[in-house]
Amino acid sequence: MADPQEKDNPFNKEGEISSSASCVSISSSATYQDSVESVLTWLLQAEDTLSKQPDIANDLPALKQQFHQHEEFMLELTEQQNCVGSVLQEGQSMLQDTDLTEEDRQHVTAQMTLLNTRWEHLRLHAMDRQSKLQQALMEQQQQQLALLSNWLQEMEAKIAEWSPVVNNMHQLGGQIAQLKTFEEQLEHKQ
Repeated sequence: MADPQEKDNPFNKEGEISSSASCVSISSSATYQDSVESVLTWLLQAEDTLSKQPDIANDLPALKQQFHQHEEFMLELTEQQNCVGSVLQEGQSMLQDTDLTEEDRQHVTAQMTLLNTRWEHLRLHAMDRQSKLQQALMEQQQQQLALLSNWLQEMEAKIAEWSPVVNNMHQLGGQIAQLKTFEEQLEHKQ
């Protein structure tokens, strides 16, 4: 039985839109109407995928995962851009055909407008999410760097407080213990 989370996840294991959402390439045997329907179906699935994305995570590992998934989504959009462009170009060619009735021209124009509007909305929404993910990732990384910088300053202060190596075995044992504690703190931080 399939995992219920997989069913709700619009991405496959590689983080791409599931293959059921892929745009069918326009071939010479496909009619304009079939092409428009195919691209609009893909756009609807892509819009749905984008709208189901979870809120931007607050922790770095989850945020990185979201960022990489969205990168895959953006790659899919880039791949499908040619398909959308081909349908729009095919519609433009049809509008130049003198055999079309005025009603057919209006229908083709309406389809092209719908397709272009949906495509632009999807593209802008995806770019907005990408921007927000990048901003959140940058803020998380800056916080991590600030924490690391503070920790390094604390360690430098501890090192500065160390006394020079002594010849007394009792004091040397204390210094070795201090050094081992410091070494453990370094290993833990890594």
